[in-house]
Amino acid sequence: MIDNSTSEENVKNLLFRENEGSFLMGALAAMMSKSGVIGFVGGIDMPLINKFKDGYEQGAKYVNPDIKVLSAYIGGTSAFNDPLKANEMATMHIKQGADVLYHAAGGSGLGVLEAAKDNGIYAIGVDSDQDDFIKGTILTSMMKNVDIAVYNTVQSILNNEFKGGDFYYGLSEGGVGTTDFRNTKDIIGAEKIEKLQSIIEKIKSKEIVVK
Repeated sequence: MIDNSTSEENVKNLLFRENEGSFLMGALAAMMSKSGVIGFVGGIDMPLINKFKDGYEQGAKYVNPDIKVLSAYIGGTSAFNDPLKANEMATMHIKQGADVLYHAAGGSGLGVLEAAKDNGIYAIGVDSDQDDFIKGTILTSMMKNVDIAVYNTVQSILNNEFKGGDFYYGLSEGGVGTTDFRNTKDIIGAEKIEKLQSIIEKIKSKEIVVK
């Protein structure tokens, strides 16, 4: 079971610490923002999506306590497949001064990335590597490594080590993280990337606790 939980003993529930990965995205957004305003567009106002939003806000405020984080939800019956509405919401954030945008909205998120491109600002992808969708506009993507979690589960079966219950994948387990910044290393700069790596290590060591 992925992104959900059941108490059945024969089910391994693969859960992810999206808040930890999103903390990194917020930290990077705050480092890159010149206006002191950044935005978040989510699919639906629900606990899973709010893990992305809350981590993003915490990371941004860790870097800049005074930063303003705008947020909006698409909602409706096509929340995760409505790029036009997502584009409208992202554009609204941009008009309010946001110069970095992050989304957790599935297929709708492509509208957020397009809005960033059209307005000459930066965006951050999510779940999978979206860096090449608009090279140079997308700073990085918050990787959710479902493949690693599934592989480990299959391996546990082969090794007769399978156990049911909740298993969480965060930074320490390789469950979330960034891309390799292949298109934006020069844009971001080595100093900011090194600072981001330092934050990763602090989260792993629990010096930083992401709520």
